[in-house]
Amino acid sequence: MMKFSFVKGAGTQTVLSLSKHQWEILHLYAGILMFIAVILHLFSSKIWIVKVGTQDNKWLAYMAIGLGIAIILILALAPTTLVK
Repeated sequence: MMKFSFVKGAGTQTVLSLSKHQWEILHLYAGILMFIAVILHLFSSKIWIVKVGTQDNKWLAYMAIGLGIAIILILALAPTTLVK
């Protein structure tokens, strides 16, 4: 999708038969679905999370939390423009 762009003021434009507005809606729903999937994944991993958190080697729990935070920060702070 990043190879295509919608030119402002160029009239009706589509990519794969979807307009810019439709792509924005699709992106929103995909994001909501991903958020729900993450919550369900964390809920299904609840036993593992509690087990790791209560063991003597708490470094594993801290490392998992740190990795999660790092992934979120990398995705949030990644550049959104392509360099040619």
